[in-house]
Amino acid sequence: GYTVVEGILDAAALAQARDALESVFEREARMARRRGWHNDVYRVAYLLPLKHPFFRSCCQREPLLSLMRAALGPRCVVGSLNGLGMVPGGREQQLHIDQDESVPGVLL
Repeated sequence: GYTVVEGILDAAALAQARDALESVFEREARMARRRGWHNDVYRVAYLLPLKHPFFRSCCQREPLLSLMRAALGPRCVVGSLNGLGMVPGGREQQLHIDQDESVPGVLL
């Protein structure tokens, strides 16, 4: 899932984020198609802070950092920052779950 928190990125930072994500998508395109990360529905890139300097500071931006600490505690750790973009004019994504139902502790 995801949530939208408005005001984290101004117009310039949003443009920088889009450019950075596009550069990761382009750099990984061949491998991503082979692994199914790019298809006729979406493009996805994982572990963005390892792949572009812009994403290393994203989770340190206020008020996002305060919101994460309020929800997860003051010593929270961001375990992942991924990018997903739907393919313009692509097929619709089918209804799905992101995790198997058999994972212990998952609420259904």
